[in-house]
Amino acid sequence: MRQRQPLPTALVCRRTRRLGAIHNADGKPFLDKARYQVVSVVDTGVIRGGYKTFTEADGSKVFAKYTVTEFKLPEVNGTFEFTGGTGKHQGITGNGSFHYVRVSDKAAWDELVGEYKIPSAAAGTASK
Repeated sequence: MRQRQPLPTALVCRRTRRLGAIHNADGKPFLDKARYQVVSVVDTGVIRGGYKTFTEADGSKVFAKYTVTEFKLPEVNGTFEFTGGTGKHQGITGNGSFHYVRVSDKAAWDELVGEYKIPSAAAGTASK
């Protein structure tokens, strides 16, 4: 008979959700003005990673997973990888890094820098 083992009391997991909007600082159309949703996995009070969803006005979506590499509030640094997309972003691949700065309790700046490729059949042309 198996005995139940209690979980360590130091392990606390929770999910957080943040919403926002995207501005493409390069003035390019990729995800400019898209809605932005982040779901984070928090372990013992520290964000370890999670998922980002970007939704364009036409309903096309881009999905990414991210990993935190440095957590020193108000700043968080990490990496991300595009895991898929819908509509004009179907088949997207790519990755990069992010730098998140918490400006206040209700505002933050999340800068993503990286590369991506969308197959020409979905987007009309390959992008980078």
